[in-house]
Amino acid sequence: MRKHYLSVDGDKIMNASYRIFKDENLIFKIFDGQITIQNIKNYDSYQFADPEFRNCQDALVDLRAAEIILSFADVNKFVDYFNSIPAEKGKKIVCVFSPVFCQLFSTMLAANKSKLNIDVKFCKSIKSALSWLGKTELSGSFNEILNEARAEHQLVS
Repeated sequence: MRKHYLSVDGDKIMNASYRIFKDENLIFKIFDGQITIQNIKNYDSYQFADPEFRNCQDALVDLRAAEIILSFADVNKFVDYFNSIPAEKGKKIVCVFSPVFCQLFSTMLAANKSKLNIDVKFCKSIKSALSWLGKTELSGSFNEILNEARAEHQLVS
């Protein structure tokens, strides 16, 4: 079952949907709109309340339709916030960005990446993200569900 969440931080609107794959120990998330630290905190509060959510699950995050609104000063706040969330050792998060944002966000976070208590990677495609997670041999139904989730996600206009 997919879950949807809409967050508003002033005039910044972020839309998110996610699906938890228990058998794959994975959460697939899609974001669009404007991502601020407050919007992420609001979303996380919603997601953490989901009874199926486990903090040991890896995450594949599709941010290709999102606008990340973070200054260089915000990056440290972002890192501090993520480190405040308990995570099991070995947890991985892979974020898929458009090529421009992938380069920008990778550069912004590069100096702080080693400070994170989780393993983070930035990719330009779902295929490379799944490969990094070690999920190259996924069942056809899993791939169908990923495509369905992407198609059914309602973009903020």
